[in-house]
Amino acid sequence: SDKPPGWTYRPVDHARHIAHLIDTLALRDLTLVVQDWGGPLGLWYAVHHPERIRRLVIMNTWMWPVAQDWHFVGFSTLMGGPLGRLACTYLNAFARVVMPLGFGDRARLTPDAHRHYLRPLDRPEVRKGTWVFPKEIVGSTVWLARLWARRHAITDRPALLVWGLKDLAFREHELRRWQALLPHAETQRLPTVGHYVQEEMGPALVPIVHDFLRRTES
Repeated sequence: SDKPPGWTYRPVDHARHIAHLIDTLALRDLTLVVQDWGGPLGLWYAVHHPERIRRLVIMNTWMWPVAQDWHFVGFSTLMGGPLGRLACTYLNAFARVVMPLGFGDRARLTPDAHRHYLRPLDRPEVRKGTWVFPKEIVGSTVWLARLWARRHAITDRPALLVWGLKDLAFREHELRRWQALLPHAETQRLPTVGHYVQEEMGPALVPIVHDFLRRTES
């Protein structure tokens, strides 16, 4: 995607752009498929416009403040702080080091596949997002609190939780929180999969989602 100079990369601004895109295209009857930061960004629209949301597919993500959880605070402070910013900007540390650590089976991130993640970040000036997003895990606490306060707007939507159990970021603890919020959601636990569910599962993810879509068509 484009990386315009001066773009903030703040979640609140990403969420505004997503809302603008959906509204401009007049999209309705939506099935949102979200993962990682895509969870808060997509679900911000969902909780403000639940009448446009038909179903949810949620993979290894969150939508609540985590500033009291040192599991997240430590990562946010390290990767979003001065040292993390320098490492991400000049060494491409997030894509080179952090991303492979997120895989349940690192062999699934082949060198050829990894190149496609490294190539868009081939210069220091385009790597801003790789340290801003970690920083904003804590930095966007107020925004996340506002999002979480509206969570009940989506509790009646059909939902599928597809969860990589070897994720170092989002654990069984976060999965249980989703299950409490969405008590009627279906859950697919993936014992050998880590953080990057789509990348690690590949085509094997398709029938799981397709079956959910078929069964919730009416």
